Amino acid sequence: FGGSYPGMLASFARIKYPRLFFASASSSAPVQAKLDMTEYNDLVADAYALPSVGGSPACKAAIARGHAEVGRRFSSASGRASLVALFSELRGRQPSWLESAANQLRFSGGGVAPFPAQSNDPACLSYGCSIGRVCDVVTSGENRSSLERLAGLANGFYSAAEEEEAAPEA
Repeated sequence: FGGSYPGMLASFARIKYPRLFFASASSSAPVQAKLDMTEYNDLVADAYALPSVGGSPACKAAIARGHAEVGRRFSSASGRASLVALFSELRGRQPSWLESAANQLRFSGGGVAPFPAQSNDPACLSYGCSIGRVCDVVTSGENRSSLERLAGLANGFYSAAEEEEAAPEA
């Protein structure tokens, strides 16, 4: 039994070893391996436009604008330096680290901040832990660009995670 990757393994195990596995159940499992599955990212992006899960068209657009600006800034030394200054995840790195396509992908390939689409819990209380909370951050603050809002989301998420790790257990 399984969903997503474990579901794929369950179905493959049943196919490869039918004498060992009488049955298998799989939900939302990818059945065709693909290196760069942009279709999945498109579906996740669409979730950020759905009011029923806490999103809005303005939220999806703000996230897209911010990521487009990240892509533009990869192309110049001053742009890379500004990304290092904006994103705490990059602090301590030289802007030249972002010259490499592989490092650009490491930084932004899954988004420049955590985007909890599959784990969306509208009742969560942590910073940026749901689609609604992410949208609150990326659509507020008229004096900040979409890129600055994304950086605020990323920095706030990582800061909250560090605080949770450092907090003594009750």
